[in-house]
Amino acid sequence: MQKIFPIILLDGSGLVIKLVVSLLLFLAFDPVLFVMGLFFVLLLTLSLYWLGRHGVGYALERSDAKHDSIHYLQRLPLMDDDEERLLETLDARLLRFVCSRVKLFGVLMRQLGLIYFMDGLVFVSFLVVGGYMVTQGQLPLGEFIATEVAVVYLMNALKSFMKQLDYLYDIVEGLYKVEKLARFLEGETDAKA
Repeated sequence: MQKIFPIILLDGSGLVIKLVVSLLLFLAFDPVLFVMGLFFVLLLTLSLYWLGRHGVGYALERSDAKHDSIHYLQRLPLMDDDEERLLETLDARLLRFVCSRVKLFGVLMRQLGLIYFMDGLVFVSFLVVGGYMVTQGQLPLGEFIATEVAVVYLMNALKSFMKQLDYLYDIVEGLYKVEKLARFLEGETDAKA
């Protein structure tokens, strides 16, 4: 977790700065471009949130299933049960882990798919609206080109950040483990008192 946190923090803050500067650039060129940029930022944020609404739950489910399986494997040599029954129980625990991992992978795939879809949609939208504004004389050609460069730059930064989305779920999982351990240790302290 200590390796992941700085990467997310630096890339995330860099993305926010690029977003703010791009929106200010759009505002300097034309308010229509600013409103479009703001609309797409809000649309993308809400869409990512909606598509990832179960992601944290699946990450926590994956964590519990993984630790449950590991705990069972550690106790396996000490158990005096039928080998068939032990293997069935192990299979059930491992299947729970795999299923929770597949669910989280599905959330990640939908979120990354959205990013690539939005990349094309944003680029084409700015191209069409900016092209129309240039042909109507509302926007100089140089500003139109600068807007398209800013859009491409911003979307590439967003795609780069979103490829690390799995790390965000890993951070949540790590914090969950720490919280779970703290509750366990607190319970042991209360039992001794």
